[in-house]
Amino acid sequence: GFTTATLVDLAFIPVFLGFIVYIAGPLVVVPVIGLMAMTLVSLSQGQSLRRHLQTRDTADDKRYDFLIETLGALHTLKALTLEKIFQRRYESLEETSARANYSTAEATAAAFNTCTVLSHALVIGIITLGAALVLGQHITAGAMVATLLLSGRMMQMVQRGLVLWVKYQDARISRDKAGQIFDHSGRRR
Repeated sequence: GFTTATLVDLAFIPVFLGFIVYIAGPLVVVPVIGLMAMTLVSLSQGQSLRRHLQTRDTADDKRYDFLIETLGALHTLKALTLEKIFQRRYESLEETSARANYSTAEATAAAFNTCTVLSHALVIGIITLGAALVLGQHITAGAMVATLLLSGRMMQMVQRGLVLWVKYQDARISRDKAGQIFDHSGRRR
């Protein structure tokens, strides 16, 4: 649902740009620059986000592995009264996992905040250049408003694309992990 709708929306971006060219001519430069900036920022921050997701995934794996091994030897740990030592170790792993989750959340928020700032810069750019073009009688005020509305709709599409990009990064890590698990299970046979 969401993926298909987002991909269909993204396919309409060239159509919206075509409408802006038809309606406002040279004012299309601002949305094109805005889209290029958003794309570049999204790609660069996507790589950073992928690293954070991998770090979080590794920390969670270590924590879960420790928990499973500890529960498997629970009777031995109780007999040797080592519960407190293992509890401290688990708390340390949990702290590492929480820090990784926090840095992942920060990276995700940074990507969305950057896109929001770029959207506002796009509006400012359209109003500034559009006002100059209206005063020079190259376009009408209605053309500037139409460009503003179409550009705003395009930015919503791009932001939904960014959400999809974040989900894709997480799914890609999960797919790689599943591939490693299946590779290991195939070797044991």
